[in-house]
Amino acid sequence: CHGVHDVGSYRPHDAPQRQNKGDLAAQLKLARRLEIGHNFRQSNAMAYFWYKRALQNGGGDVAQTGTDRLFPHLSVADFLNIEIWTEGNFRPY
Repeated sequence: CHGVHDVGSYRPHDAPQRQNKGDLAAQLKLARRLEIGHNFRQSNAMAYFWYKRALQNGGGDVAQTGTDRLFPHLSVADFLNIEIWTEGNFRPY
């Protein structure tokens, strides 16, 4: 499992769905992996979503730095998707 996986179907073996249940460490790990494309297809929008969730979950400086780093790289379409994922209670990865 060291290749790039489609983010819509890949489930990390080490933390299945923990990020969905509010596990801060899992949220930050997933956000970083999505940001850099480690074991996932790189996605700034999905990474931003998970950094934002982590920030709301007490992620502090790490989550804030992630959202700040990604913000300038997001398009209007990315922000619309993030809003849809947030409002629809959808958890992209």
